[in-house]
Amino acid sequence: MIHDDYLSPESYEELTSTHLEYGKVHWIGKNSSPANALHELVHSTYKYLSRPALGATAWYNIRPIQPKWHNDIDSYCTQNGVTKWPELLPELTFLYYVHSPKSGGNLQVESEEYEPIANRLLYFDALLVHRIAPYEGNRVSIGMVWWPEIPFPYDTFRWTEPYGTLSMSETTVLPRIWEIEDG
Repeated sequence: MIHDDYLSPESYEELTSTHLEYGKVHWIGKNSSPANALHELVHSTYKYLSRPALGATAWYNIRPIQPKWHNDIDSYCTQNGVTKWPELLPELTFLYYVHSPKSGGNLQVESEEYEPIANRLLYFDALLVHRIAPYEGNRVSIGMVWWPEIPFPYDTFRWTEPYGTLSMSETTVLPRIWEIEDG
C-alpha cells in the first residue's frame, strides 16, 4: 500500500529538522507519549495494522549503493547465524521516504518496484524479502516494524542483552546490533 504526501508540510518539516540518532533502533511503545516527530510518524502507522501490537522499532536507512536482499524480521532475530522468530510475528514493514536520491533507489519487493519519493509511506508484508536498487545521490528512509510480541528476552538469545525488557508506555534508543544487514 502506498500513501503519497503522507505527512503535512509542517510535520514533514519537523521530522526533517529534528535531531535524531542514526545507526540506532528507536523503540516506540504503543501507549507512549510521542516526544518528537519520529515518534509521531511511527504512532500514525498503527492504524494500518489488523491486530494489536505492543510497540514498534524504527530505524533510519542511509544505505550503500549495492544493498542485499533481506527481510527485517531476520535482521532483528538472528544471532551467531541462528534465526529465532517470536511466536507472533509482525505483520507489516513500513517504509517512509525522507529524501529521494538523484536517481534509482527503487524499493524492490519480490517482483514489484516502488519509487522512493520524499514524504511517501509504503508498507508490505513483513516477511517479504526486499532490497533497494542501486542509486545515485542521497537516499534517506525510515523503516518501522510493529511487534505484536516483543521478541525478547530469549534465554541465551541476543534480546536479553542489551535490549532487556521494553514496555508499551516507553520510548528509548537502543543499539543496532543486527547481524543481517541490507548493505
